[in-house]
This record gives sequence, structure tokens and C-alpha cells, in this order.
Amino acid sequence: TRRDAEESRSVRVGGLNRRWPRRWSGLWLPSILFLAMCSFSTILVTRPALTAVVLGGMVLAALVVHAVFQRRSFCRYLCPLNAWMSLYSMAAMTEVRPRSSDQCATCRERSCVRGSDAAWGCPWLVNPSQLKRNNYCGLCMECVKACPNHNLTLRARPFCSDTTIRRYDEAWMAFIMITLVVAYSVTLLGPWGFIKMWANVTEVGNWGGFALHTAVIWCAALVVVPGLWYLAASLSRPLAGSGDVPARVLFVRYAYLLVPLGLLAWTAFSFPLVMVNYSHVMSSLSDPLGWGWDLFGTAHHRWSPLLPEWIPYIQIPLLWLGLGTSLRRGVSIAQELFPARAAAARSLIPHSVMCTLITVGLLRLFVG
Repeated sequence: TRRDAEESRSVRVGGLNRRWPRRWSGLWLPSILFLAMCSFSTILVTRPALTAVVLGGMVLAALVVHAVFQRRSFCRYLCPLNAWMSLYSMAAMTEVRPRSSDQCATCRERSCVRGSDAAWGCPWLVNPSQLKRNNYCGLCMECVKACPNHNLTLRARPFCSDTTIRRYDEAWMAFIMITLVVAYSVTLLGPWGFIKMWANVTEVGNWGGFALHTAVIWCAALVVVPGLWYLAASLSRPLAGSGDVPARVLFVRYAYLLVPLGLLAWTAFSFPLVMVNYSHVMSSLSDPLGWGWDLFGTAHHRWSPLLPEWIPYIQIPLLWLGLGTSLRRGVSIAQELFPARAAAARSLIPHSVMCTLITVGLLRLFVG
């Protein structure tokens, strides 16, 4: 399919059409960039000039990469936002898939990859006819338009249908995301004022505390949480009573438990931000540039939170839903790895305990 992509009419237009270096493929680079952006988010969101520089730099980088490399190489291999979108797309309730795999197997045009007069070939450098997961599909629908047989379509599916994490870079993104939601919750919602002071470097100016705060987050995301997860994988083998499945396989496959848990934890974390600050959004919509406009009559809307007393009753079910979905999907993964149902259930115990502890800790931070 790579040769098909290189021969495609759609990738010859404008640019050198070079291959992205293989050693920089995967999610490692965008994951590290995403972690860096989140580490400096306090500065980025409070310094408009710096925000403009960072966003402008991303636009410039996208233009340069597009001028040199194939298709959406920036989006696929470099954009920091692609890392978390790739991970959480596994939970999406929509997917692009072929109606009939047999028809795709006999198709000679391969328009979904090469492109056609009706549409571009896949900009995300995947073969849509062989899609099994959402991870690297941008849902741009070019393949649906390009297919001459109308065999590719958008389908609805149950929540968290993709359950296969295949590589270490995908697993590490799950560790980064769960670490960040805990770190943000501790910083913004916890009772430890000195942590807030460390994070609020733009107003306090304590760069030493900020450096320590950032170092702890990076160490936790890249070393501590993965290390504990691997320890749990090492315990899973004797508990299952089978040494046929290597610990590294359990480490990667069971990392999926952090996908629904992390996604629902971020949702629960975000609800108060929206409900408490929605009035600021209403004001900004009327005067988006701060030029004294009042487009919708809400520019001078007085701040008032939206039903703050209901926030805990929204957060608690979301967190329990995340944990329940993680454990339920974890059972299906365990049964793929271990034929015996009892062995599969025992192998899941260490990671289930870790997920439960994370959930209880977040509940404590969210609702006291």
C-alpha cells in the first residue's frame, strides 16, 4: 500500500512528497510534545503573546512538513494533539469500515489509497480497506468519497469497541494521559496550597518550585506509572497460573484499561470548568476580540456558575462508568490472552486494583 500511496495523484500535488523518517514514526514524538505543552499550560494560557507564538509555530511547522513530506505527515507523526486523539479515538462510537472485506480484497483500483477523480487518497497514510482500529484514522471521509464501489461507510458502534493496544508508544500515551488528569486534579482541586504555588509560576515566579512540579509529573508519566504497570503485569502471570503470555504482552494489552478510565476522568474533571465558567464564554462570544462589541447582548453578562451543586452528582457516575467500562473491557482482553476463564480473571486482578485506586483517589479529589 505504501507504493500505492507514492504513486497516488493526490500526493504529488505541491511538495517534495518525501517519506516521513521511520525512526520518527509512531506516537513517541507527539506524546512527548503533548506532555511538554501540558507541563507549560499554566504559562501558555496566561500569556497571550506566548500562546500566539506557540500556535504560530505549530502552523509554520505544519506548512514546512507539508512542503517536504507526504500528505498529512505533520498530523500523523508530529502534531501533539494527534497523540491523545489517537488514543481516545478507540473509545469513539463511530468508525469508517468496509461494508464487505471480500469486495475490498478483490478491488484493483484501490481508490481509497491512491485517490480518484472524486476524492484524495487517504491523507492519513493508512489503507482504509484494512482498518481494524480507529487509532490512525482522521475520519476525513475521503476514502468514502473515493471508493467506486461504495463499499466504505461510516458506522455507529458501542462505546470503547476498539480494545487492542499494540505498541509501547500507544501504551505510554495512556500512562501520560492518566498521569496528567491526576496531576491536574491534585494541583487545581487538592488542598495542598504549596503545589498550587509551584504550578502558578506566572504570578508567583517560583521557578524552582515550577521545575520540581514539572519534573515530578514527567517522572510519574514516563517512569513511575509505567513501572508500576509493569510490576502489575509481572504479578499477573503467576496469578493466572500460566507463563505462556509474556509480561510485556500483558503490560501493553492491559494498558487499554486506562483508555476508558482516563477519558471519563478527563470528562469529569472538565465539567466544573464548563459549568463554573460558562458565563465568561457567553461574554466572549459577544465580544470575541475585546473591541467593545455586543453581538448577542451577552457581553456584559454577570458571572454566575451553572448549577454548581450538581457537579459532584455528575462527576461520581462518570468516574464509576469509566472504571466499570475499563474492567469490563479488561475481561474481554484477558479472555483473548488466557483460554481458561478463571486464569483470565485472576490475571486481571493487579491492574484492576490499580484502576480502582486511581478512581478512588480522583473521587476524593473531586468530591471530598
